[in-house]
Amino acid sequence: MYTSYMHGSGIKCLRIPISSLVKASAAAASAASSSSSSSPSSTTTTVNESTGQKVYSFTSRLQSLADKSKNDILMNRDPYCPPMDVESRIQALTEKLLNLKLSTNNNNESAGRHQWKEYRFQDNAEKYKMFTACINEFKHNIANSYLHEINTVGELIDYFSTPVETPDFLYKITKDSQDGSIDLPANLSIQVEPLRYNPNEDTFFKVNAYPGRSTIVSDLAASKKHPSYRVSRMKRLRIEYEDM
Repeated sequence: MYTSYMHGSGIKCLRIPISSLVKASAAAASAASSSSSSSPSSTTTTVNESTGQKVYSFTSRLQSLADKSKNDILMNRDPYCPPMDVESRIQALTEKLLNLKLSTNNNNESAGRHQWKEYRFQDNAEKYKMFTACINEFKHNIANSYLHEINTVGELIDYFSTPVETPDFLYKITKDSQDGSIDLPANLSIQVEPLRYNPNEDTFFKVNAYPGRSTIVSDLAASKKHPSYRVSRMKRLRIEYEDM
């Protein structure tokens, strides 16, 4: 028995035996199963008894973040080395913002610390205050895919205690030079953060790089890194679509 595949507008027709397709799919399935069994998985899963679906735990997701950041260049994450006092600094933030103090139960400090870590944020306003304060405190952003998973103080501590590496060598040497791990040559200067030219104020040898033109960044992702500047009407030479 044969199966046919139409190509383009249907002028050419390719006939392939179904037995060949079955053999090819079986070989691909066996190869995929052997590769998955030979390489250990970086995440652990649990099966939901009611739905039968696999559920990835928050701890395994953090381990996956730490593992993938070493080799996956598409993640484009800034490197992060957690300090030694993450827990104490987050504890100070919870006392300041949430008025949450470490309580002891029958003079048992470990039990009180466990209850403090199990505190669950009451609403999104508390999460916003704590997340923003921790981002400014540790200079480390929280990925969007983890915002809905961090619901307790303990999970927040686990996230900011997870190191993040980057396969980009430029970011590595920049981070190491800032931490003092390495010394760059005297004639080498690295500027990773973007520098935006302001046509209203900045000049280069008294010559404007964009005479009478506005520099508007319309892309949402790029606008977070590159600020936009609009030329005043007195200095505007022509009206472009950015000025509308």
